[in-house]
Amino acid sequence: MRYECSWRVDVQKLPCLILVGLGLHDECGLTLRGLKSARDADHIFIETYTNYMPDMSFSNLSNILGKEPIKLIRKDLEEDSGRILEYAKKSKVAVLVPGDPLIATTHVQLAVEAKKLGIEVAVVPGVSILSAAISQSGLQSYKFGKSVTLPFARGRQFFETPFEVVRENKAKGLHTLMYLDVDCEGRSMSIGEALALIMNWEETERKGVFLPSTLVVGLARIGSDHPVVKAGSIEELRTYPFGPPPHILIFPGRLHFMEREALRYLAGASEESLESISWAKK
Repeated sequence: MRYECSWRVDVQKLPCLILVGLGLHDECGLTLRGLKSARDADHIFIETYTNYMPDMSFSNLSNILGKEPIKLIRKDLEEDSGRILEYAKKSKVAVLVPGDPLIATTHVQLAVEAKKLGIEVAVVPGVSILSAAISQSGLQSYKFGKSVTLPFARGRQFFETPFEVVRENKAKGLHTLMYLDVDCEGRSMSIGEALALIMNWEETERKGVFLPSTLVVGLARIGSDHPVVKAGSIEELRTYPFGPPPHILIFPGRLHFMEREALRYLAGASEESLESISWAKK
């Protein structure tokens, strides 16, 4: 017996623009709702530059959708989005994007521009690394402070913001989710590179924010069949074999006793590394 979904995207009027989240890692992260929305569209576009999806197969995705999506580059969305919106003025257009659509400001801008032109807009959520990394770490979501991206250094020039964000969050007992940069050629920063950069900054600035014993959680390829979640000291994780990207970091703040247990049993943290951070017994 063939199963048919009874729901549909709540866009009654045509034309329209539908932003569909692809989730993480590959085409298998697409939800049933996202799949149906894309199949129902007259035109399908896809971009993958806002988040690296290592095992995305465009041929498999095309087979699933029943048509080949048109690939977009950064310029198509950030400088020449008018072409997509022209289609959306006359037909039903789906734009497939990594993760959850409106997490990236690029997609927010596209949705806003569409609404300004009187185009109906719908959003089909997908799994985001923002929630998935927090979930996989075992840390409590409401104890996270401001998140931040660590960019590649330019020579010996460091960007102060990432380090200040971690310092401010730690002062409040909050955790920090740190995204790792992707350069203009598409190369993703690794956890080892990130921690080396962080310790170079500490050696230069001597702020006392990061020590070799500082507890950190490294996560790799979340959403894949082979994710890695490892908690330990900066010194330990600098050489830990996380494998290929994408990678992301979490710097814990004050730990609840359940978070401490989660890092020990779910993320392999040693008792020694956990002793470097304060925690609440109740």
